[in-house]
Amino acid sequence: MKDKLLEWAVQLAIAEELAREQAKLKAEAVKVEFKPVAVKPTTHVIDRRNILLKGRETVLDVVGCGVLQELMVKAGSSEFEVAVVKDAEHFVYGSYSKYAEVSADLEGIDAYPERDEDGALTGNYVFKVKDVEFSRSLTVELSTAEAVMFKAIYAKYKLHAFR
Repeated sequence: MKDKLLEWAVQLAIAEELAREQAKLKAEAVKVEFKPVAVKPTTHVIDRRNILLKGRETVLDVVGCGVLQELMVKAGSSEFEVAVVKDAEHFVYGSYSKYAEVSADLEGIDAYPERDEDGALTGNYVFKVKDVEFSRSLTVELSTAEAVMFKAIYAKYKLHAFR
């Protein structure tokens, strides 16, 4: 019986030593850390001119982390809507007219009728958004009920890349 107890104790000691070694190996494996390294952001520009639009059109659809530095829409009519969706939530959503009424009180959003150098109305309507940061995605959509001529659709954004 003593021999069996001794044999059992030796086997237990060996098993404990193996368990300690395995735990040590697992701990070393867990210590390996992955740290994403930021790479220089890339700047992208969309510059579209004289686009006749009726209905809905996505003008920008980006997946990643970055900032919309500037969005400028110039249309021949005030009858259009803008949606800026960042990280699956509406940041801007509504008609040009809605934002024209309140843009003087908003920071980073402007909506106004364009004027020439003499102050006369040109018949164009400008909508601008600046400095919209996003961490997962950004989408910009324009929509109209009737055909509208968009004289300019300009977007400048930076995407941050990681490796």
